[in-house]
Amino acid sequence: MLRERLKDLKYFTIHGAIPRDDNENEIFNREKEIREFKTSKEACLLIANPAACAESISLHKACHDAIYLDRTFNCGQFIQSLDRIHRIGLEQNEIVNYHILLAKNTIDETIDDRLDTKHETMIRVLEDEIPIGELDIEGPELENEDEEAADFDATVKDTQKFLKTKKIDGNKKWSYQKQVC
Repeated sequence: MLRERLKDLKYFTIHGAIPRDDNENEIFNREKEIREFKTSKEACLLIANPAACAESISLHKACHDAIYLDRTFNCGQFIQSLDRIHRIGLEQNEIVNYHILLAKNTIDETIDDRLDTKHETMIRVLEDEIPIGELDIEGPELENEDEEAADFDATVKDTQKFLKTKKIDGNKKWSYQKQVC
């Protein structure tokens, strides 16, 4: 959909279905798309997802703005994707801008809340002074196998809250609203 809507602009695309490098496909691959994006002399876009930009990509010399249209609950991938354009080596006066688009009353808000919570937890754990040999891996501050259940529970809770705010008359079972955000 983005490719169709942005067809008048120069863009490059990377995601999991695109071959990784020349060994997989010499004509079209992630490494080639990234290289061409980074060396383009004209303004252009890189359409990607956090999973595709989570590792092994340095964009900080070629890109200073990121727009997030859709995110998952995976905080590790999200944080790593942020680091693609905010890295050591930036000039002192260079500013990096992240634009995160959230649609009201959607899962976007739930994901944003969960990612904020997970990020705060990660920072707390990383900043804590933990004596060697005394790491309590059962503590609530570390992500564990219950994280997916917590994400699901937050989604259900927010969905229930949203549905309770809607007034539906006795004959009408569904309501459809179109909002521009």
